[in-house]
Amino acid sequence: MTHTAAMRPPDSSRSAFVPLVAIAGALVGALAFFADGLRGPFGAVVLGAVSSASTWMLGATVVGYLAGSRLRAGVAAAVFGAGVTAVYYTLRWVFLQPWAFGSPDPHGAGWGSPAGLRFLLVAAAWIAATAVGGAVLGVLARTVPRQRSPLGDVLSGVWLGVCLAPAIAYLPDLVTHAGATWAHADWGATADTGAPHALISALAAAAVVLIVVPALAPRGRGAPAVTRFAGAACLSTAALAVLFRLATDAVRTIAGDVF
Repeated sequence: MTHTAAMRPPDSSRSAFVPLVAIAGALVGALAFFADGLRGPFGAVVLGAVSSASTWMLGATVVGYLAGSRLRAGVAAAVFGAGVTAVYYTLRWVFLQPWAFGSPDPHGAGWGSPAGLRFLLVAAAWIAATAVGGAVLGVLARTVPRQRSPLGDVLSGVWLGVCLAPAIAYLPDLVTHAGATWAHADWGATADTGAPHALISALAAAAVVLIVVPALAPRGRGAPAVTRFAGAACLSTAALAVLFRLATDAVRTIAGDVF
């Protein structure tokens, strides 16, 4: 039995696969919420590990890869993505009441206010987007061959690139801004504050992807297999990082600060 085959859920447990994935998604969403309140470099590392596009995409692809069929891969990865986002926004709703942020009368602001309705709109949009995106990623991950082969080397490299791209899309800007503000960084601030924190979070997310995908993805032995894997990873990471950045900038331009 190969190491990848050993990690697939056995037939007797496949009926429990989707519920287990839902629990995992809820757990990641809760961790992402609490990571928002952590401080300093440690908080930035935790934030990158549990609350970044790269690690959420990684979770969806791992779910899809381990599923027993393409249908189950799509459903389970959609459940994971939606579960992460739903729990994250639900906790923000319950504990933070974000519609009161900036209100002249925070205690009098209600969820039915324009800010509260906008919050619901944003949450619904992200839940739908992560469900659809998770399903697509899960199905794509399920197509990665289970056995070592030249095609498996290439697809494993693409898998790495897909998950790594969001973490490095803004890395040049983060390095520049962090270098300019590092000496004056407020390391007692929350983990999502300031360029140095953002750089650490991005590097932490990239590190998680670089550890998990090679550990799961099947690859052949020898220099040719390593070359195929690394080449596919580098090319797909670079191309998808550019696309991710363009798409993100476009959404921000169109939607403003809504998302």
